[in-house]
Amino acid sequence: MRFRRIDLNLLPVFDALYRERSVRRAADALGVAQPTLSNALSRLRGLFHDELFVRAAGGMRPTPTADRVANLIARALRDILSAVEGSQEFNFQEEDRTFVLATTGYIDAVMTARVMDWITWIAPRISIELLPLLESTGTAQKRSFRQSEVELFVGTTSADSHPFGQEIMMDSWTGIARTEHPGVDDDLSLEDYLALNHVAFPEQTVDLLLREKGLARRITVHGTDYARSVNLIAQTEFVATVPERLARYYTEYFPIRLFKCPLSIPPMRTYQGWSAHSETDPGHAWLRQVIFNFAQRI
Repeated sequence: MRFRRIDLNLLPVFDALYRERSVRRAADALGVAQPTLSNALSRLRGLFHDELFVRAAGGMRPTPTADRVANLIARALRDILSAVEGSQEFNFQEEDRTFVLATTGYIDAVMTARVMDWITWIAPRISIELLPLLESTGTAQKRSFRQSEVELFVGTTSADSHPFGQEIMMDSWTGIARTEHPGVDDDLSLEDYLALNHVAFPEQTVDLLLREKGLARRITVHGTDYARSVNLIAQTEFVATVPERLARYYTEYFPIRLFKCPLSIPPMRTYQGWSAHSETDPGHAWLRQVIFNFAQRI
């Protein structure tokens, strides 16, 4: 039997009749007139080639055919209702799902481990595939969105660069140097700061600001990886200007210190971005909320 021959509107009628065992009570439950429900019952009988419900004392009695299909129809209606009305719910404790998440080194240092640890504890059947995110260009993000490889990006690329996005936190900037660096203190002048040997990262705000002022710092190393660069700084007289949360994280693992940068730098803003097809996905919305909540608490 083809679907086009089945009027799915008849299924709630069957379910109401089976529960109420009365045309009147079933009509009241569905909010329709009794003649309308009687007509629907007639069509149900033609569909199943069976009486389905016969008159009995106090109402109607289901036939063996009605008894046989009742649970199947009730389950189908529950599934349809869940698909339509329950689409905004996500049972993270029971769901088996893998999310593909791309993060920067900054996010990995200050937040990723905490998020992963919490998800493992609260949603043991959820897994995360982590990919590195380089923010020097938006090419990787756009390509991955197009190929549906990555579901969520978390980094400093503006939310405007993604089909959908959200700012999740801000961070101030600080200088870092090895603990015993002889040329660094909190009274460092701008001239002395520029003369230090700097490790720089792609498209840093500090260099854009200096360029606007007609200034430049001495860049000795161009870094792309925070951990490698901090390790280098801890063993040399190089310095770097990095987000403060990142700096404080690395002070736990390397002999480095923070110093005040003698330049007013706007805070670094961090965003999460996702594609249009993920916007209404309840599971994806749950993951975005988890990340946002953690970012707000850091």
